[in-house]
Amino acid sequence: MIEVVAARSERRNTIAKAFTEDLLKQTESEDVPLRRYDLAPLMQNQALDWDASDGIESVQIVMLKLKDLAGDGRIQLEVPAKNQMDFHDYAQEYFGEHNPLLSGSFVPTQARISIRFHPENNSNRCKVLPVKITMPNGCDLRSRTEKERLIGEKYLTRWGLLEVID
Repeated sequence: MIEVVAARSERRNTIAKAFTEDLLKQTESEDVPLRRYDLAPLMQNQALDWDASDGIESVQIVMLKLKDLAGDGRIQLEVPAKNQMDFHDYAQEYFGEHNPLLSGSFVPTQARISIRFHPENNSNRCKVLPVKITMPNGCDLRSRTEKERLIGEKYLTRWGLLEVID
């Protein structure tokens, strides 16, 4: 699958059609919906909930890259995946009144979320699905299995991080 990214959907469709016809020598193609990501909800301390039926044990924000609105500065906040402290609590504890998540002076440009599943088939090990999102439309779910993509897209949409534009 090849995804075409363009500022306007008309351009995107024209580019995709030209690519399909000229380079792939195919006359028919299926429309691939545009995916737009929004990491702003991760700046708030909202719960990333899930359905028990999906076998998920926990979900954790493990990294956020932030860009300073006033200039070219950047900050990366990272919490070890096995840390028991919530990402926002960690930032508050270490930054206090200078917490960049609450300052309004930064916007998120990249995030990494860890989705941990309950062990399966009498195993002691948990399977982890790390999801890396880069603004405005980058996500590493494309390189995952179909099941992992479905789970990832379901929850990114639920959490307000993914908008699929037809």
